[in-house]
Amino acid sequence: MPDQDPGPPAPRIMVSRHAQIVLTERRLPLETVLAVVADPDSVMAGPVLTWSRKRLPGPSDRVICVVHRRERDDIVIVTALYERGATP
Repeated sequence: MPDQDPGPPAPRIMVSRHAQIVLTERRLPLETVLAVVADPDSVMAGPVLTWSRKRLPGPSDRVICVVHRRERDDIVIVTALYERGATP
């Protein structure tokens, strides 16, 4: 049986010091932040940073915005925040 090529490695996720503080203060689980990056409702990309947004399920009008950037094959979470009444 021939060896299967596993393909490129998955990107490493790194969290900036600022993002660590913000996630702790805002009680945002890292899993939720990663879900926004992996499957956003909307994306706005600049030359360096990307803003990914996802509406939270349920009756709230909250949207999570995650600001991240690429460093080679890695994803660096810069910050994350809740937006109220925003359109994702």
